[in-house]
Amino acid sequence: FDKVAAPPVMVDSIARVMAWKFAMHFRDPNATTLLTSQGGGTSRYAAGTQVTTGVVSGHREVGKTSCPGTNLYTQLATIRALTASYLGTTMFSPRASSTTAVYGTGGAITTTARVNTDQQWRLEVREVCRDTVVRTLIGTATPTVPVSAFWDLRDESGAEVRPGAYTVSLVGADVSASTYTWTTTVIVSAARTTPPPVGAAAAPGRTSFVPVDPIKVYDTRDGANLPLGAWQRVDLVVAGAGRLPEAGIGAVALNISASCATASTAVTAWPAGDRRPGSAALNVPAGAAASALAVTALGGNGEVSLLNRAGTTELAVHVVGYYPLEGGEVFRPTSPLRLYDSRQDPAGPLVAGAERRVTMPTLSGVPASSMTGALLNVTAQAPRGAGALTVQSVSSFRDSATVSFSPARSVKNRAVAKLENGVFKITAREATTHVVVDLAGWWAPAGVVAGRLFQPRAAARVLDTRSGVGVRAGRVGAGEVVTVKVAGHGKPVPAGARAVVMTLTARDATRSTYVTAWPSGKARPEFPDISVPALRATANLVVIRIGTRNRVKVTNGAGATHLVGDVVGYYP
Repeated sequence: FDKVAAPPVMVDSIARVMAWKFAMHFRDPNATTLLTSQGGGTSRYAAGTQVTTGVVSGHREVGKTSCPGTNLYTQLATIRALTASYLGTTMFSPRASSTTAVYGTGGAITTTARVNTDQQWRLEVREVCRDTVVRTLIGTATPTVPVSAFWDLRDESGAEVRPGAYTVSLVGADVSASTYTWTTTVIVSAARTTPPPVGAAAAPGRTSFVPVDPIKVYDTRDGANLPLGAWQRVDLVVAGAGRLPEAGIGAVALNISASCATASTAVTAWPAGDRRPGSAALNVPAGAAASALAVTALGGNGEVSLLNRAGTTELAVHVVGYYPLEGGEVFRPTSPLRLYDSRQDPAGPLVAGAERRVTMPTLSGVPASSMTGALLNVTAQAPRGAGALTVQSVSSFRDSATVSFSPARSVKNRAVAKLENGVFKITAREATTHVVVDLAGWWAPAGVVAGRLFQPRAAARVLDTRSGVGVRAGRVGAGEVVTVKVAGHGKPVPAGARAVVMTLTARDATRSTYVTAWPSGKARPEFPDISVPALRATANLVVIRIGTRNRVKVTNGAGATHLVGDVVGYYP
């Protein structure tokens, strides 16, 4: 616009578009900004030079150009004034003094902003995990007295807020009740603490099994314990908890549930006093909930250690069975057998609060009424919201999350069900979902059936496609089968063992897929062990009969994924 005038209607349109964009980003059209030159032939300044210029400015101020032309450049003051008039009630440059804090350190966060009219403001702090407002602050501001909201990391009662994620929203309004909202997220981290050391326990021998309805041994959600921070360990006394014996237990089966993770993380479980393994029992996406079955020997003082690797997460731990050194039941592994599929049930999916009862079939000549427990693979199929499934005996009413699920994403978890007359139940919580249940094995008294005792052991890695442990290095492609030696010389399981218990993990999948494991020399089963979302680590406990030449096979269904396998025990 060097030779013609800038039409007023165009100048007005530019101001209206700017006002729309500036309102979205809380920018002041009359403010300045600091730019850093990248250099180059079109720049007026050498690389690295910092230049202060108007938020509304012309290219000619920093570049070797006459743009936007003299006749439009001289209209910049008019454009700034028009933009400011079209903004309406708003604020400029809102910011929090910090978006992180550490619990218990007496910190505080101040939110500031400039305003363009006399206004009332409200600062609302909401705990993301429980979707609950924990603190509200109010005040007034003018163009000469900006917003300054001081949050001392306490709730309305004066108590310090728990570690976790919080949204901090600043809401402004003028006398006409015209409002706007700016929001940021603040992460309050748990202070890293280290519990006193625990002495190691002697490695247990062969054990039987006793299934139990979920016994809670730890829960941060009820307020009695704080969420676990990054690399924070907690030691749980399991022996003697609830109805468990105080002595004579070699190992336990734990259902571990994590929720409200502020970062994607993993949870490891191992015998207290032992060296922490590199494997994880549970992988947790940020902001989501996840559950996993873990089997671990007991450490010193009858304790189990758990560690959270990143961020801050809520954690609940329930014992669903224990492995006594004497007494108990023996195990019979089976090829995957479908017990229930709500997609084939006229009753349809389970709505929140609904339950379905599942009856075991007669197996190996043993009636269901003689069985005491079942090892299951439970799938929440096509959930319609976020929620959980609970597996337990028909007379139990515990709130353990056997399978935690998110909307529209199918997820599997291994589960132990205590049987009453050969029957167990599944209850849906918080959302509707289809449910699929596959049997992997069952327990019964030794006098009823010839079964197997369990030998727990420290986690030992037998498969890792990232580094070439057990197989060649590299992702496993769609339909590709890898053969893994798990028993015999140099392996954590002796030759001749009948079945291996392993945490099988899929990592860095290029697309959503599924993973299946089975004995070498046998036909691949119809039902997979893990449902794997793209780019997320997902683990499940698997019990696999050991096939020919002491090997098992694992396959990936789609895309490409890394596979990791850690042996935690076996059935001789």
